[in-house]
Amino acid sequence: MAFKVLVLAALVAAASAGGPAAYSTYTAPASYGSVGATHESTIKGYGGNSVISQYSKAVDSAYSSVRKYDTRISNDAQALAYAPAYAPASYAAPAISAYGGYAAPALAARAYAAPALASYGGYAAPALAARAYAAPALASYGSYAAPALAARAYATPAISAYGGYAAPALAARAYGAPAVASYGGYAAPALAAHAYAAPGLSAYGAPAGIVSHVSFAGLGANYGW
Repeated sequence: MAFKVLVLAALVAAASAGGPAAYSTYTAPASYGSVGATHESTIKGYGGNSVISQYSKAVDSAYSSVRKYDTRISNDAQALAYAPAYAPASYAAPAISAYGGYAAPALAARAYAAPALASYGGYAAPALAARAYAAPALASYGSYAAPALAARAYATPAISAYGGYAAPALAARAYGAPAVASYGGYAAPALAAHAYAAPGLSAYGAPAGIVSHVSFAGLGANYGW
């Protein structure tokens, strides 16, 4: 058994001296699966007389590219024949026979006398009626006395040492009694014109603003505002 092992080792050594006993080579093919696409369409006209069919095919592989197009057009329209236009028979117009002419009769003229114009008496223009109106007396109104101005007095509040406010005094309002309006009489029957006196403007006194002062002294500091 040992002899067989030695013989096998010797054969392997002899085979390995010139190169590898066995080897394999691999080559990655550059081809991939083929890609193909087909398209077919058919268009028919009205009543199926005309047909347009299209067929296209595309095949792409690693080594080739194929394109095929097929278009077929058929027209089975029926032939239409129209009747010829009707031609009416034409005849020559007969010659007009000449007849003897007659002189036109003279027109009877009738003369009429112009009618006499009827004369009418004239009329005098009517006199215009003049109307005089007296100037209307103006109605006078008495003027109004301007009311006395309302005076409002406000008392200044007392100053609080710590920001407090004293109650403000009530505002006193004084009004002057208006004068009695007098009216004048009217003149009859003349139109009355109205005259108005401008009313007096009322004036109001602006209230005085509230002023507050606060001061603080202590702890080595003095403040006032």
